[in-house]
Amino acid sequence: MTIEEKNTRNWIEQNYRDDNEADWNDPDRFQQKINLPSALKLIQLPLKNNQCNCFVFAFGLDEDKEFLFSCGLLGFGTNVQKLIEDKVLLPSFEPISGDYIIYKNDLDITHAGIVKNKEIVVSKWKFGPIIEHSTFAVDPRYGLDISYYKKTDPNKIKKGLRKICDQSYADLIRRNS
Repeated sequence: MTIEEKNTRNWIEQNYRDDNEADWNDPDRFQQKINLPSALKLIQLPLKNNQCNCFVFAFGLDEDKEFLFSCGLLGFGTNVQKLIEDKVLLPSFEPISGDYIIYKNDLDITHAGIVKNKEIVVSKWKFGPIIEHSTFAVDPRYGLDISYYKKTDPNKIKKGLRKICDQSYADLIRRNS
């Protein structure tokens, strides 16, 4: 991790908090209250009433509202982990532009982005803006454990998520029978 990444992570820790989440998720409040450091490049302001998180954005599912509402499980790192275990997402040992970067803390998968080049990532921050940043210039809560996965057809990802959704529903019915 570079000095600039450490400084940026410190800024994020001070300014990207749960208690000011609305400032990050609303385009007007973002423009009024958030002044990004130069290491974070704003690509897109938050959209009003946007229910798209980092995983939905990275996997290219942000335009498929019907799927998101019918199987809204993508927000949880455990489901991304299941996509990895089911080999829907395949490791990329030499990531290229368009591949995915997955962040993990000590316990969970926490964040995802799209690789722009060897050192730069584009990611959506919760339900807020889309930001271009260096690999480790992210919320410290996301962790330092990263892995890369090959860009995958969004339809293949949807199929994998549908399987997870259907299995979760079947398990729920079994438990309640």
